[in-house]
Order: sequence, then C-alpha cells, then structure tokens
Amino acid sequence: MLFRIPASHAQIVRVADPQTDVSAAILAAFDSLGWKRHATDAGFKAEVGANLWSWGEAVTVVRLGDGRLSVESRCRMPLQIMDWGKNRQNVERLCAALEAAGFTTEPPA
Repeated sequence: MLFRIPASHAQIVRVADPQTDVSAAILAAFDSLGWKRHATDAGFKAEVGANLWSWGEAVTVVRLGDGRLSVESRCRMPLQIMDWGKNRQNVERLCAALEAAGFTTEPPA
C-alpha cells in the first residue's frame, strides 16, 4: 500500500474503440453516480460527497489519446493519508458506469 498525501488512486483505462468520443458518457456517468461534475479545458472533474471514510474526493478524467483515459480519485482533505479503499472504489465505479453505458474499459496493455 502506498501512502500519499492526500490519499489517492490513479489508473489508465483504455476505451475499446478509440474513435468513439466518450465525453458525453463520462458526464452521464458522473450524473448516474450522483457526483457533482465540471467540464474543464484539460478534461472532466467531479466531486464526491463526504462519507464515513473521508471528507469527500475529487475525481479527474483526462483524455490521453488513442482511446486512453487517465482516471484519478483524490481525497479533498489535504492531510488525509488513509482512504480505506474509497479512491480505488471511485475509479472502479466510474469504469463500471462507462461499461453500463456500452463502453468496454480495460487496463492498457
């Protein structure tokens, strides 16, 4: 287990069809998960509300090209070093929501 301040989890995800624009699907996934979303010049951001394990997280998705997405979930409390797996769960939930929208996600080869 790595300790980062604040606690975070990042993963590169490949969308099976690199020609497909997943922008609308990312925003719809944020909405379906109940996350407050923002589109930015660099990508997409969402805020996950506070819960029993943290004061909330910020999820960032950046398109890297060739169908790859960088997905990161980071605790909003700057000094939080333990997240009890919440950031990893956020990344997995986002990937599951994209798959439910018809996209195939997989770790890059």
